[in-house]
Amino acid sequence: ARFLDNRKFEGTIKEIIDNATDYVMASMRKSSLIRGVTREDIPEYPEVALREAIVNAVAHRDYSHFARGSHIQVRMFADRLEVQNPGGLYGGVTVKELKEGQSTRNLLLVQLMEDMHLVENRGSGIDAMLDAMQKMGLPEPAFEDRRTAFLVTFYQVKPDSLALSDAEMRILAYVREHGSIRRAEAQKLLAIGDTKAGYLLQKMQKSGLLRKEGRFKETRYLMP
Repeated sequence: ARFLDNRKFEGTIKEIIDNATDYVMASMRKSSLIRGVTREDIPEYPEVALREAIVNAVAHRDYSHFARGSHIQVRMFADRLEVQNPGGLYGGVTVKELKEGQSTRNLLLVQLMEDMHLVENRGSGIDAMLDAMQKMGLPEPAFEDRRTAFLVTFYQVKPDSLALSDAEMRILAYVREHGSIRRAEAQKLLAIGDTKAGYLLQKMQKSGLLRKEGRFKETRYLMP
């Protein structure tokens, strides 16, 4: 894959985290929801989840001479967003134990970040990522320990699903915001005919993107 953009962030710990988060959020695709005369943009991924992944990467990366020359990387693809830091999991913690266990490689740095209010509670970053993704109706982030690196991947849909079309993204953004969508609402949202709106909703249901509830005029579609 060829990189379309490549930026490097330097400065204080807070500046690095803030600037990297802001830049990635600004680079994301947005889905728009119209409310009366106002428009609300819904990003592909929740800012809370991205920021926590970057904070964790800064706090827990390997700063030893073994990882010299390596960098924290944030990589954005059409179907996923990756945050990778040098150094795998530290101590006896495994990926399966991330939600409960913790082991701090850089104790002094983490204490400093707590004093700077960049880290609220040690070990809470994973829960914050899971919660933020769930609230947007997105799959849980995937965590991978590669021994020499630790990778967090955020997906738009489950990895085995096809890439979303613009119409599907807008429908999902609507459902995440309002809780459900009916055929008439999809028709108005996308400015398409009734038949096409029904077909699109049924297609999303069959692919597992939405689930159907109710019958006839009471039919609505929700997150699975």
